[in-house]
Amino acid sequence: MKQVELVNRSVLEERLESLGLLEGTERVIERMKEHVRSMVMQLHEVFLVAVRFMKNDLLETVRFAFTTTEHDDPPEDEGIEEPVHVVFLLLEHEEQ
Repeated sequence: MKQVELVNRSVLEERLESLGLLEGTERVIERMKEHVRSMVMQLHEVFLVAVRFMKNDLLETVRFAFTTTEHDDPPEDEGIEEPVHVVFLLLEHEEQ
């Protein structure tokens, strides 16, 4: 199983907090990791993950854009499997 690392988690947390959805951070990250493990094949591939949240008795769909990237400091030991590094790019949400 591929190890997946979100490089800029604090940026994702800031954006979710601004929407009052900070408690959903782990759910978003888990969905992103599942997507990377099952569907992402290349570096610099941009992909979307959609997550639904209940907020104030309203259902909100939030879409997150991520991209895979190379790590700035690759491991020196070539036998170690490098984790897939992911960068959060942006989110959009709609209230229903």
